[in-house]
Amino acid sequence: MFRNLRILSLLAPLAALALLHPGCGRTALGGLCPEGYDLDSGVCECATDEGCPAGYVCNAGTCECRSDSCCPAGYGYSQQSQACVCHDTTCCPAEYVWKAAETSCDCGSQICCPGGYVFDQVAQGCRCAADACCPVGFAYDAGTKECVCQADSCCPVDYVWDDVRQSCVCAKDSCCPPDYAYNSSVRACVCVGNSCCPAGFIQDSAAQRCVCDPSQPTACGDPAHNFCDTTSGACKCLDDLGCKAGNYCNGLGFCQSAAGCTSNIDCPAGSFCNTLTSICIPQGPCVADAECPFGDICQSGTCVSGCYINGDCPITPPTPPQSKPSCVGSNVGVTPPVLGSCQPYCLINNSCPVNQFCNTSNGACGINPARTDCQPCLNNPDCGSAGNCLTFISEGQQNSFCGTTCSTDADCPSGFDCGGVIFGCQSNSDCPPPADGTPVQCLTFQPVNDVAQGFCSGPDGQPYVYFNACAPLSGTCPAVPFP
Repeated sequence: MFRNLRILSLLAPLAALALLHPGCGRTALGGLCPEGYDLDSGVCECATDEGCPAGYVCNAGTCECRSDSCCPAGYGYSQQSQACVCHDTTCCPAEYVWKAAETSCDCGSQICCPGGYVFDQVAQGCRCAADACCPVGFAYDAGTKECVCQADSCCPVDYVWDDVRQSCVCAKDSCCPPDYAYNSSVRACVCVGNSCCPAGFIQDSAAQRCVCDPSQPTACGDPAHNFCDTTSGACKCLDDLGCKAGNYCNGLGFCQSAAGCTSNIDCPAGSFCNTLTSICIPQGPCVADAECPFGDICQSGTCVSGCYINGDCPITPPTPPQSKPSCVGSNVGVTPPVLGSCQPYCLINNSCPVNQFCNTSNGACGINPARTDCQPCLNNPDCGSAGNCLTFISEGQQNSFCGTTCSTDADCPSGFDCGGVIFGCQSNSDCPPPADGTPVQCLTFQPVNDVAQGFCSGPDGQPYVYFNACAPLSGTCPAVPFP
């Protein structure tokens, strides 16, 4: 029995030792954190990379992902940003797709395009399609489908936007070529020196243009066929040999193509301008009116003087000056058609007989039956809604006549002019107040070779003109030609 007690007493200290030291020595020294971690304020923090999972590194006590293996699906680790970044459509926002070339998620449909943008199916991206999304100074061009500059702000330095040229143009001497200077009146660089003039030309500083140099005999080419016109500063031809092949020297001394005429003066001697084809053709046998000069008609293969329509008549200085040529007496409604003659027709009223108006659309003169000009009257109602019963003041007939209200002489028939109308009076009460509010009063005047008369007058002391009306220049009605 005592032997057993000794054994128990021998085992007791060992058991006590086991209770006091239940773990290993390192665990007891490190506290409760796993291997590779340290306890800091009750929190286990990594102490080395080895304590972090695979792909992680320890940074300031925290394990951070540093490889693709620890990034979520669709993400990859970026050394540049030191973070997991999306590199697959699966992690892009809705309607966005991953583009490897741009290394970003880009919009993949119209739904996610910003305002003013449209989704381009070819480029697979949003494209600006309105002014609102263009940079300042730019505007959207539907033709090129691009934002294009349309203001000074987007032009290069020393350039400005030109609405006419629809481009940025140089606006300072600094951006002009050598021997050029900026001209604000034409908004362009203009030549101001000899080096920018063509060979044989020099700068005319007064006219600011290049002119031929008369001191150089060959400035305009062969002096036997060309010359320098010192008046105009232009090279002119002396004959057809002074022009290139296919051109001829016209009457003004300029080389011209036979296929570019507008009138007979553009054609060489012995030919005329066929205005239907704008080609100079020789005078001779004809098969159509167009092969004859203006004023001639083709009859039986020969050009004869005459016309069928106004367009057959030449445009030459007519008589009177206020008229132009017209075909008179022709009749194209019969067989054979009756030939007419070219005569002038009116352009203004005064190229018509007295009391007639000119119809400028057809050049015909005629009377306007609605007018009451020069008709006798007792009061205004006798002259219609546009007329007034008038009397000459001191010269002309004594009887009253109708005068139609007008603004200019063109409103009056031939033989009439548009003159001011004043009112006679005996007292201030006889003067109606003008529509413009001008104060008037009755003043007495002494016309030449006539008795004193009272007239409604304005603040300047002169008879006040209430309105204008047409009156015969002859001073009598009916009107007669005025000398």
